[in-house]
Amino acid sequence: MASFVAQDMPRYPETTAYVGFNGGGSVWNGAGTWRRNGEVWGRCVTVYNGTEYRGRSRTVRPGQGIARIPASFGNIHSHRFHPCRLS
Repeated sequence: MASFVAQDMPRYPETTAYVGFNGGGSVWNGAGTWRRNGEVWGRCVTVYNGTEYRGRSRTVRPGQGIARIPASFGNIHSHRFHPCRLS
């Protein structure tokens, strides 16, 4: 399932296909990067298996993904973007 969400979502709306990613098996972060003071930064995204940014989490760097979300992680129910230093 593809998702084109570029903003924080504390809770996926129950009326959409986002709910728990419906067993989605992978995630990809297509955000960009930038340079600041000689360092490379990007827009990382942290996905959570609970709503309101709670529960187990995985952080995905820009231009990377998780090819297979482990069944033990469960479904993704919220996500948050944040700046992250890449170098």
